[in-house]
Amino acid sequence: MIVDTTVQEKAIAHPTDSKLLNRGREHLVRLAVEAGITLRQNYNRQVPKLAAQIARYAHVKQYKRMRSSLKKLKTLVGRVWRDVSRQRDQIPVFLRGKQSVIFCYSAPVTSPSRQMGFQQAPV
Repeated sequence: MIVDTTVQEKAIAHPTDSKLLNRGREHLVRLAVEAGITLRQNYNRQVPKLAAQIARYAHVKQYKRMRSSLKKLKTLVGRVWRDVSRQRDQIPVFLRGKQSVIFCYSAPVTSPSRQMGFQQAPV
């Protein structure tokens, strides 16, 4: 039996919050363009710069700055998501299947601990 044990390194890009949020925003903007929805802003320039900035802050272990930039990024993606969800009645019938993309990206933007009225149990 002959076994080949050569191993080659692969350039694996691990998903991070900033990358996933940016991809979600891109999908939402693409859906809005296909549906003919006019967005207030799509943040095509600002969000990729923020995502790269978050990666740089994480690399040099500046976690406070990274968290503040991540918070800005979540805010911007949330604005796009809310803008699309407000106008989802305008989405044509043939794109209704893609409408599930809107709800797919709602999870990273909203978390139960950030909602009003939520109280943590005392420790």
